[in-house]
Amino acid sequence: MSKPDNKTNIVVGINYSSHGTGDLHGFSINLEYRKQVKKRITLSFGLTSTIHDGKILIAYFDSTGDRRDASLRINTSGVQLTSAVEFTILKTKKNQFAVGIAPLVRYQTTSRPNDLFVYFPAATGFPLPVLAINNTTPQRTLTAGGLISLSYNRQLSEQLTFGVRVSTQNDTRLDVINQIGLSLMYRLIK
Repeated sequence: MSKPDNKTNIVVGINYSSHGTGDLHGFSINLEYRKQVKKRITLSFGLTSTIHDGKILIAYFDSTGDRRDASLRINTSGVQLTSAVEFTILKTKKNQFAVGIAPLVRYQTTSRPNDLFVYFPAATGFPLPVLAINNTTPQRTLTAGGLISLSYNRQLSEQLTFGVRVSTQNDTRLDVINQIGLSLMYRLIK
């Protein structure tokens, strides 16, 4: 194979993702600047935004027997910076399989309570459920973490590449985010 040509790329990706134990679903959008530094090694710097939502199901029957939804709706959103090293494990003229590792810094905000107690009408005599919420952790956090990924890229033209990537990440608050998504890579020509 030939020497690396120091390819420089801009990547835009959109991913389906799950947060935590998988009960919060959503998506992420990422933007990366990538540069091939050796024959099989690429460095990248990325900015990713994530949003996940879900609910804690709380349902009851009112005095007329109708089912009511009193669920607590929750949202967790964040933005993170990554600096990745990607190792090409298999490459042909138009196809590439790679594995990547990255440290990350993540800012996150969440509406999820730490403890939730629900007292239903039968126990309280009130016509609606009574919620007792306890928050023991901050709503907004800044954490460090790590990410691993596996990607497949298919070159469509000299400047455009289509990709598929799966990744998982964890941070110092044990917030796990799993992602699978598509990307378009545009090669910057000097």
